[in-house]
Amino acid sequence: MKKRNKHLCYKLQKQAQEDDLAYILFTSGSTGRPKGVQITRANVGAFIESFHSLGFAANEQDRCLQMFDLTFDMSVQSYLVPLLAGACFIHCVSRTHKNIKQCLSY
Repeated sequence: MKKRNKHLCYKLQKQAQEDDLAYILFTSGSTGRPKGVQITRANVGAFIESFHSLGFAANEQDRCLQMFDLTFDMSVQSYLVPLLAGACFIHCVSRTHKNIKQCLSY
């Protein structure tokens, strides 16, 4: 990476490819043995396309509530969809998710 200016902005040297790793999902699955599942940028793109094909849409005016534990696989999609659309997501910690007033105060 090359430093662009004094504000710690960087210009990436490489363009991302569809088969590049987006993230690793750690799961024990049905076996009970922990393992990491590689999720590529193409996998993320396919999920986003599928989500939108169902008629759901988000935009910068939306606020989306995310109540999954961040270690749960669905948490990725529940914050990724709003962020990619420019929307806001609100994450409620597990001790407050049943009290909406307390949750929204964060």
